[in-house]
Amino acid sequence: MTTGSTKTFRTPVGLFQYIRMRLPYYSYGIKMVQSATNETVLMASPEKAICDIIVVRTAVLLRSIRQTQLFLEEDLRIEREALRNLDRSAMMSWIADAHKKSSLVMLIKTLDTI
Repeated sequence: MTTGSTKTFRTPVGLFQYIRMRLPYYSYGIKMVQSATNETVLMASPEKAICDIIVVRTAVLLRSIRQTQLFLEEDLRIEREALRNLDRSAMMSWIADAHKKSSLVMLIKTLDTI
């Protein structure tokens, strides 16, 4: 994610995409982390990473708890225990500034049932 222009880079390692997100949504759930090479990088929290996937994937429109469970557990392969540990209140606080609000609300409703 980026606040700049959307760009795609093809490298020998793979395809890298920087997808534009508007402020203030971009800044939510971002942490400064020290890398193994002692560089400081910005990294999304697990909650923000899941929300970002839902927001940027045009084919993802979450409309039911069952559909959302399948998306999280089968498509993204996230363990139930990890889903239980997500900070739903933080995610809820981001919705007002996010795209695909109804899908994010369904995500939180689903997490409440797990």
